[in-house]
Amino acid sequence: MKDQNIKLAATAVLLALPMLLTSCASGGLRGAQTSYRNGSLGAAASGINSLASKEKEGARDSELVFVEQGNINATAGNTELAKQAYIRADHSIEKHLQSSKIQLGSEAGAMLVNLNSLPYHTSPSEKLMASSYLATELLESGDLTAARSAVKLTGDRQQQIFAEFQGQIDKEKQLLNQAVNSDNHMKIQLDQGKVEGTTTQLQAAANQYKPYANFSVPYADAISGVILGSGPNAEKGRAAESFNRALSASPSCKNLSKAIGAPAEITTHIFIEDGVAPSLGSFRFDIPIYVNGAITTLSAAFPTFQPTPLPGPLASVKTGASEINSDVICDFDRVAATEYQRKLPGTIAKTMASSTLKAAAGIAGQLAARQAGGDNGKLIGDAIGLASVIYNVASAQADQRIWSTLPKQVRYACIRTPSNGVIEIGGKPIKLPSSGSNLVIARVINGQVNARAASLSGGSGGTIASGKVSNANSTISEQAPKNELVKTAKKSFPNTDNSQITAKSNKVAETSKSIAQSSNTPPQTSSGNSAIEDKIRNLTTRAQFDSEELNIRDDATLSKADRAKLLQLLWKEETTKLK
Repeated sequence: MKDQNIKLAATAVLLALPMLLTSCASGGLRGAQTSYRNGSLGAAASGINSLASKEKEGARDSELVFVEQGNINATAGNTELAKQAYIRADHSIEKHLQSSKIQLGSEAGAMLVNLNSLPYHTSPSEKLMASSYLATELLESGDLTAARSAVKLTGDRQQQIFAEFQGQIDKEKQLLNQAVNSDNHMKIQLDQGKVEGTTTQLQAAANQYKPYANFSVPYADAISGVILGSGPNAEKGRAAESFNRALSASPSCKNLSKAIGAPAEITTHIFIEDGVAPSLGSFRFDIPIYVNGAITTLSAAFPTFQPTPLPGPLASVKTGASEINSDVICDFDRVAATEYQRKLPGTIAKTMASSTLKAAAGIAGQLAARQAGGDNGKLIGDAIGLASVIYNVASAQADQRIWSTLPKQVRYACIRTPSNGVIEIGGKPIKLPSSGSNLVIARVINGQVNARAASLSGGSGGTIASGKVSNANSTISEQAPKNELVKTAKKSFPNTDNSQITAKSNKVAETSKSIAQSSNTPPQTSSGNSAIEDKIRNLTTRAQFDSEELNIRDDATLSKADRAKLLQLLWKEETTKLK
């Protein structure tokens, strides 16, 4: 009777466990994610902030809770909350990485429940985006130096992040083998045919997406390029490397090509985040099992890859009456599909092991009760069988945890900062924080535009002290004082108002520096460029000027000096005609 009571007590505990799996934390997280994905930003912020206030750094879901809190609050314009959330996410990631390993007891315990009971580890792309978003929040707070440090650290650790991800997968496989073989009474045999069949079925939705080379995240690379290449003491070499990595993923992206050579002190970088990233659904099966009169179920649930379509037309980008072309530089469906496929075989193996182990335990419990004999043996066995069925079905829950408020895709535009300091995205006017260089991130969900902007001038306007160019045959003095540059700009652009003089002088200075570095003699325009000069003088619209600028930058037949001279003429004509 004592043994029977123990079995009954164990059954009661098993029946109570599923209730723990649907705790307030999981429900609160999914609720906030769903609200955000549906466009209910206020409800999402309220829900995630309430949940995060109770979450401890390093707790089971802390990495996911804090990155979601950061993204939701950033969209809502709560800069300080977002920044602190990303910092807490970084602390949680470090705590999980520094932990010795998942203990065998934890893995074995998960075998009797499901994978949701294990700590959530952000994927490589999620780590890169968390660091990149933290950098943008630091930038919004006015700390360009800290923002640069954040993106440089991320870039330096990128390969390590991918190695850690693969190491985690390998470690989980090893611990799986230890867990299922740790008890001679609980050894199980996986149905490899079922594992392989399920893998093929689940991979079908993700197979259509081609991975980016080296598992990169082009959006993170582009953000890095913008932050490293802007403001005082810009690191143009590292910025170009970041932009080129992003460009390698989207070779036809003209805006990324333009960004590499754009003047750092008068360029506005615009990122439009469209839609929402994939979510994870659930696929399950419940197979009745009969062994010598004992009954239970083999119940298993697996995460399914579920991309979300883009609703409606894309938001336009305008300066004044002119529409600006934007290029798709990052597809998060591709990013998420790649990581889903890499993790899937291990996820299926662990889930099947868990399901088989629970089914075997249910059968063993029933048979042991009946073999004990006595008047109540069959009754107790039947009760254990019923409890086993209920528990196996209830505890079979797919691990659907993922950073689901990331965008579906990201578009990018690189433009000269407009003189009126205003751009328009999706019909919503956005006031730029400076007349120099700026970063704009606009999130568009279900037609709603939420934009944030930060100055890239580092609080000093991003002025570069370099040379002057007074005419085509002038010599170059790299140490010319700033007031001389302003005088030169006034002479070169007589129809430009005073608010644009400093910005235009910076363009002259930057071009002068480029010429000085490429040649020790005054720049001379080749006679063969007269046709290009005539074309420039006949341009009349902003779209024509922007198109010709791209043509000049992409023309491999031009020398550095000729390219710089033609760009000077282009900017002069544009300023005069489009005042």
